[in-house]
Amino acid sequence: MAGIKQFKSRETMKLAVGVFERNGKVWLGVTGSSMYPFLRSDRDMVQLAKADIHEVELFDIVLIQRLNGDYILHRLVEKSEDQRHFFLCGDAQKEKEGPFFPSQLIAKVCAVRKGKRELSCQSAVWKWLVKKWHTSKMTRDMFFFILSFRRKCFR
Repeated sequence: MAGIKQFKSRETMKLAVGVFERNGKVWLGVTGSSMYPFLRSDRDMVQLAKADIHEVELFDIVLIQRLNGDYILHRLVEKSEDQRHFFLCGDAQKEKEGPFFPSQLIAKVCAVRKGKRELSCQSAVWKWLVKKWHTSKMTRDMFFFILSFRRKCFR
C-alpha cells in the first residue's frame, strides 16, 4: 500500500493528531490483538477522524490517549449520562477499562480497510455484528472456544 504511513510511536502520532485538528482524516495500521476479531494486527487499517464526546456513540471504535501518553484504539462500551466520562473495551477483552475523560478522546474510526475491501462503520451490517458481539457473552465465549480448539487440532 504505497503512500500509507503506519503510526506506531508517540512522535509520529502527533502528526496524525495535527491532521485531526484540521478536520482531516488519517488511515492508520492496526497493531495489537485487543480488537480481534474485528480488527487484525498488521493486516487491517482504520480511517480516523476527529470526534468529541457528543459525537461518539455506544460501540464506536475510538482513539484515546491514556494519562501515561500511550494511545489505544478500543470500543466505547459505556458513556455517562452527563458525558463527563466513558469506558472502553477491546473486542478480544472481557473487562471494560476506564474511566476516561473527554479531554483524552482524540478521534473515532469511520471506516475499516481489510485488504482491498473498505467497510463503513456506519453500515447496518457492521453495527449489527458489533452489537451482537458486545451484548452476547455467550457468542464471544463460543467464538474463542472454537478458535482455541481449531488451533489445537490443526497445528
